[in-house]
Amino acid sequence: PWCRLSKTRCTRAALAGDLYSARPRMALACRASSDVDVRQPSLTRRSSLWAAAVLAQVTVASTASPAYAAQVADVELEQFSDDESGFVVQIPKGWELETPGGRYEYHAPKDYGGKRIIIKREFLGKTKALDLKLLGTPEEYAKKLAYSEGEGANTGTKAEVLSFSEAADGRIYFVEFRINSFQPQRVWVVAGAGLGQSPGARKFSNRQLITVTGKMSEEELAKDPKGGELLQQILSSFAFTDKPLPS
Repeated sequence: PWCRLSKTRCTRAALAGDLYSARPRMALACRASSDVDVRQPSLTRRSSLWAAAVLAQVTVASTASPAYAAQVADVELEQFSDDESGFVVQIPKGWELETPGGRYEYHAPKDYGGKRIIIKREFLGKTKALDLKLLGTPEEYAKKLAYSEGEGANTGTKAEVLSFSEAADGRIYFVEFRINSFQPQRVWVVAGAGLGQSPGARKFSNRQLITVTGKMSEEELAKDPKGGELLQQILSSFAFTDKPLPS
């Protein structure tokens, strides 16, 4: 059954618990709000709680919250900051960086092809509104992403959407899907509408699409569920800074 959390918002008290285990250390605390809209056609409790937490927390911030670092046991994080595009995200210290095609790809050490984080900045379109409506609804965007990694990749694979969500202001979309190939993959994506990476772009409302993607194999996820939790927590640290640019 589909679940709607459109009238609940996770408080910071909830984040003190382990949102990613089957049995949280404390009950999920919520208050009336319309900031989160989570829909899941086939979603586990773990993913549902994370999706709600992400969209309740991802907002404009001068820096990413230090609470995220505390959530990742035995993993030291460092901040990836892009002042031009106006966002930050926490990355595990020591992860290997590659920059194919102008994007940033972070791989866990000695785990190439395994757990990875991908940061991309693309042109979204011209719009006064700071939202992702140009991409369609969250469901439409989720299906497009899954199709591009599945049937659209022309590799004989298929992809299944597991969940899609949006923030109340439409600026953030969350998507989770599974790629069913010879080596099935689990994919989490947080997409946001950036102000633009130059004063001119911002002046004329040429918005930027910023995506942070976490990937790992389903086999690895089954053996190391904490690895999946780590990727989700990294994505949870994504935040806009919206710093003014020098003209």
